Amino acid sequence: MGTATSLIVDDEPGNLSLLMQLLRPVYHIRAANSGESVLRTAQPDRIGIGR
Repeated sequence: MGTATSLIVDDEPGNLSLLMQLLRPVYHIRAANSGESVLRTAQPDRIGIGR
């Protein structure tokens, strides 16, 4: 089984960096720093938004 992917979102660069460092050993991390970038990063068609 592959590594799980987690999407983390925070508008504070320091928080985002810390979370990525803590979670990277366990998860494949996707990061976003705004609502707009969440939608781009999450690939809405893959998670069912708008269906």
